[in-house]
Amino acid sequence: SLVKVLSDRLGVGNSYFRTGIKGEYIEVDTVPFGCYPRQLFNEVGYYDTRLTRGQDIELNRRITRLGGKIYLISEPRIKYFAADSFKALFNKYFKTGKWVVKVAYLTNALSSISLRHLIPLGFFVYLLCVVLSLFLFPHLGKWAALLLLLYLVIIVARSIKLSGLGKETLFTAAGFVTLHFAYGAGSFSGLCEMIKMRIFKTK
Repeated sequence: SLVKVLSDRLGVGNSYFRTGIKGEYIEVDTVPFGCYPRQLFNEVGYYDTRLTRGQDIELNRRITRLGGKIYLISEPRIKYFAADSFKALFNKYFKTGKWVVKVAYLTNALSSISLRHLIPLGFFVYLLCVVLSLFLFPHLGKWAALLLLLYLVIIVARSIKLSGLGKETLFTAAGFVTLHFAYGAGSFSGLCEMIKMRIFKTK
């Protein structure tokens, strides 16, 4: 199911607040619903109101840059409503991927981007290169497409482990592909928008 996709490392990387933690607490790079001492905001500033997404990541990056630490603790329980359709999943993560790039641009801080944020962008760029090479360099494109086949094998294998062998496997696998593609496409869109803003000096 989509919940399995959104709580598995293959889907969301090392977002421990989604995949769960072992033990009482763990140091992480960000948390979505953080609790902070009031005086902390006097030191690092408030949430950046220009950002409609990614405010938590950007704030937590400022905290860690100043030597602070972010901990995820296991005691609190939060009811989180995950995307319940492929359309909702695509829309959510397209916007999320887009704002990952825009946050870095608007705050002029690449530190707000982690490796897990860049991998979907690389995946989407790779897909574009495969499609273009199939038209421009068919022989090379066929070899490039082999990596895509390897990706699909990994996706299916992980889906079987999570959902068993059956119809649910295909549903889970489609969820992984939708998430990766949407996030990557969103990041690519954000990158294009960032370049446009840089060229035309707009915000």
